[in-house]
Parts: sequence; structure tokens; C-alpha cells
Amino acid sequence: MILTTNFDRLMDKALDEIDVSYDVVYSEYSLNGAVAYVHSNCMIVKINGDYKDIRTKNTIEELKNYEDKIIKYLNRVSRKKWVSQNSMMIP
Repeated sequence: MILTTNFDRLMDKALDEIDVSYDVVYSEYSLNGAVAYVHSNCMIVKINGDYKDIRTKNTIEELKNYEDKIIKYLNRVSRKKWVSQNSMMIP
């Protein structure tokens, strides 16, 4: 899993250049049709969104609250509680 706060597509482009298949999650809406983490060759999780999506988190107020569905997803796949509504902790 690649967890990033960037909303650009540079990581996507780099993986394309080395022929690594990947899936991207960038919002709670993108989780709806996402491949299960265990079935993904590489998963990019853009916790602040994607630049082509109007729901991108960029301001201080927007960054204070992450979507519940994204928080639950990260906690589930990491098997640790390292994300809460108002903060992110790296174990």
C-alpha cells in the first residue's frame, strides 16, 4: 500500500512507467467499486483526494476531518487503529 497526502498523479505515472498494476482509492466514493486490498497488486490511497475530484481536501478546515469510510478502510487493512477522525498516527 502506498499511502499519500498528495493529490497529483505522479505516483500513478511512476508505476505506469515500470509496468506495475495498481488500484487507487481517493475518496469514500472510490471505495464503492474498489478492488479488495488483498486482491490488489498495489494500492495507492490518496487520503486528501485526487486533483480531478472536486472533493479534494486542501484547506486546514477540510484536512481536519477525514471521511469515516476512508478511516475504517485504513484501520481495517492495516489491522491497527492508526487513523482517527481528527488525526493520523503512523505506528
